[in-house]
Amino acid sequence: MAQITAYSEQVQQAPATPSIKPANSLNPEKIFGYVLLVAGIFLILLSLFFASRLLTGKSKPAAVFNVQAPTINLPTGNLNVKLPEGTTLPPGVSLSPENTDSTQSGFKVIPDSVLNDSLNIGLSYLLFMFIASTGVKLATIGTGLVKDIKVTAREKN
Repeated sequence: MAQITAYSEQVQQAPATPSIKPANSLNPEKIFGYVLLVAGIFLILLSLFFASRLLTGKSKPAAVFNVQAPTINLPTGNLNVKLPEGTTLPPGVSLSPENTDSTQSGFKVIPDSVLNDSLNIGLSYLLFMFIASTGVKLATIGTGLVKDIKVTAREKN
């Protein structure tokens, strides 16, 4: 009987086995994954919001470009061009042969403001797409950290 009591005392004094965490518990890796996932989704929604405001005209793009629009000289040489009655030419354009020297200002294909606005909107759109793709990458990494990896081993036949 003495041996049984000594054995029971040894069992009671034995160190406790480490507790096994359940598979669905939150470890720091999963918490960081959720943070990355939320940050990625936030970046995607933020860039979508600002791009939609910019493309609908509710906000103006940053004025990065301020360039002159290209001009085209319209030399007529000795041509005798007659316009229909009531037709007017834009300012700076003349069809008379004596105005064909190199000092002629030329005809602007597109107004300066339209060209600069188009370039600024395009650059802003590229910036928003870069921010959205960064958000996609963060969300992808976060998803990879959150999901459990299950490995099954099979015997070779």
